[in-house]
Formats: sequence, structure tokens, C-alpha cells
Amino acid sequence: RDPESAELLQSVGVKKEIQVIGDPAFSLKKERHTHSESPVKIGVTAVPYYHGGYWPESKEEIYQQYIEGMAKNLDALAAARPVEITFFATKFPQDADVTKDIQALMKESAHTTVIDRNLLPKDLLEITASQDLVIGTRLHSLILATCTATPVIAVCYHHKVTDFMKLANLEEVSIPIGEMHQSENHLTTAYELLAADWTQTCEQTQKLSTTLYEEAMSGTRQFTEAIKKNV
Repeated sequence: RDPESAELLQSVGVKKEIQVIGDPAFSLKKERHTHSESPVKIGVTAVPYYHGGYWPESKEEIYQQYIEGMAKNLDALAAARPVEITFFATKFPQDADVTKDIQALMKESAHTTVIDRNLLPKDLLEITASQDLVIGTRLHSLILATCTATPVIAVCYHHKVTDFMKLANLEEVSIPIGEMHQSENHLTTAYELLAADWTQTCEQTQKLSTTLYEEAMSGTRQFTEAIKKNV
């Protein structure tokens, strides 16, 4: 689903032709007909990074640095701009618990809401479509936001997130998760980059959404044809 995966296959000796296709999740495209004049409604997802209840290796100090960094960054954004922050989870209940930990540390928590329930794909599409901007950590929160032509900022906890943002030409608004606690201005800086020409940001996101949808559908057709050949 990305050039880096194709390069990996080549590096381990695959000789056949390798085609890069869109992630099947992009076939969940939801049409978006309007955008706000400025990004006010901000959706946020998080992960239990190095948390003992989920991560393969527990490092509580790193988890605390991460949630404190997220809280300070979201506080700085909420103090600078009149935003409404909605936390939601693509993996429940683990990610929802993290968002509650972040919210509890925030000074600007009055400007936040946590959706504390298990969300189906259609629910996630509705939520991302209702936001002006999504700050995503989970890859599929970024993908589903793009499916609804909602601009994104990434907190990169895994190379697959970094690879997606590189594919989308959005490296400028990608923040390594290990650096989140080093400054409280990461998210505000990324927000300002997108908001500076909001109309252009929304137009580019719409084009990206359409392109990735078409690539995903092309991949779906390839799968279908391959199955037919083997029936």
C-alpha cells in the first residue's frame, strides 16, 4: 500500500512485478460538500504508547512524557485559537483510556469532549466528516479522515504513519511521537501551516481523497480479477 512496502519486498528477493495500490480502507470514501471558513472543530486520536496494559514493552516514563506532551500541545493550541477538541478512538477501549489521561492533564479541558464508546467504521466516518481537522496518531484515523476530505496532522508513532504522510506529501505536519514532549508548540505550528491558506489546504485534501479512493478501487478490482482467475 506504499512505496516503502514495495521496496521491502524487492530487498528480500521478490522478482515479480510489484504494484503499489491504495489501502482498501480508502474505498470507504464519504463525500464532503462544504468546509468551514477556518479550522475550529479538531478531532484527536491517541495510542497507549509504551503503556503496560497494551504495549509489548512497558515504559511508564515514556508514556507519561507522551501524554504530558500531548496535553501541553493541545493546551497551547486551545489557548491560541478558539478550537473545540473532540477525542475519539479507533481502537476501543485502549485508545479512549489514553485520551482521558490526556484530558485530565489539560488546563483547557473545558474545550474538550471524549467520545467514550466503541465506534464502527460508519461512526468514524461521521465523526471525521464533522471535524475541520484531525490530529491523528493511529494510521486509520488519518486514513478515515482523508476518506472524508478532512485535513490531517500526524503524530507518528510507527513508520507506517510516517510512510503515509510522506505518500500524502504532508511531512511538514508530521510530528515524531518521541519529540512531542520537547515543545508545547508542535501542534500549534502544524495547525498554523494548514490554516494559513485554509481554502488551499481543503482543496488539496479533497484532491488527495479522490486520488487515494481511485487507487483503492483499482486495487479492489485487481483482487477481484485475481480471485476469478483462481476459481
